[in-house]
Amino acid sequence: MKFLINTFALCFCFTLGTKAQEYPIFVTDQGYILVEVTLCDSVRANFILDTGAGANVLSQKTFDKIAGTAEESGHFTGFRHDGDRIDGIVYDLPSLAIGKKQQHHTRVGIYPPLDSYGVEGLVSMKFFEDKPFTIDLKNKRLKFPQADELEALAAGGTVIPLSFGIHTDIALDIFIPLCLNDNTQVTALFDTGSGYGGLILHPYYLSRLGIDSSAVETRPYRTPISQKDQEDRIAALRSVDLCDPLAPADLEMKDVRATFRDGMIHEALMGSGMFRDRAFTIDIPGARMIIH
Repeated sequence: MKFLINTFALCFCFTLGTKAQEYPIFVTDQGYILVEVTLCDSVRANFILDTGAGANVLSQKTFDKIAGTAEESGHFTGFRHDGDRIDGIVYDLPSLAIGKKQQHHTRVGIYPPLDSYGVEGLVSMKFFEDKPFTIDLKNKRLKFPQADELEALAAGGTVIPLSFGIHTDIALDIFIPLCLNDNTQVTALFDTGSGYGGLILHPYYLSRLGIDSSAVETRPYRTPISQKDQEDRIAALRSVDLCDPLAPADLEMKDVRATFRDGMIHEALMGSGMFRDRAFTIDIPGARMIIH
């Protein structure tokens, strides 16, 4: 996340009646998605919509604005994809909202390094766990479809199963199936917080995919919290797709440079590059993702 996000203004709007509520998002050139949130009914901030964050997270500066309404509610230990450990106090906030979609008694953590990136916070899948939502990267909209609209999307789109990583009542991750080189399936953390970034795999898959060691490049990598120095291995994959023969052919990614990273706690992690010109709906209650 080596970028600085400048402050921007979003004009919220929603449609009355039975149609989906929808709101603008800002998508950076790297694919990071920003949406305006309201904390505790009073403080507005621009958060990254991060499907891989696990928990809702505030920067230190953002937390300082609402500290008077926050109550300590416990302690949590989480892990980054590379195995780096994150420990912190959990706080209960009166509310977190996107437009008219509001979550009461939201549990959040604080991650001070976000301030150095110019990021005010991360809104995670915990906010959306009871409400299907659509991210339209092409038209830069966030929508909350009604039940009939959701079923229409499913009937006309490609539906893939979601699986979940649930960590008590604080964090929620979502995973999708990916097929590599048409012969190896992995369960990948779907992480819009990586932007359009590529694919990161557990080193186990170097041998599983039969990758020739002479075709592997290396580059230095330092874990951001523990500051551990190690080497990533980089190799080309012929293809990456959704393991669904009915999925649109243009979703398949060809000649993908994949990173194989020591310390990975998942089989794989993938950003949103596959969907950069499309819309997709994440339906956590229905355990499905709809590509349309």
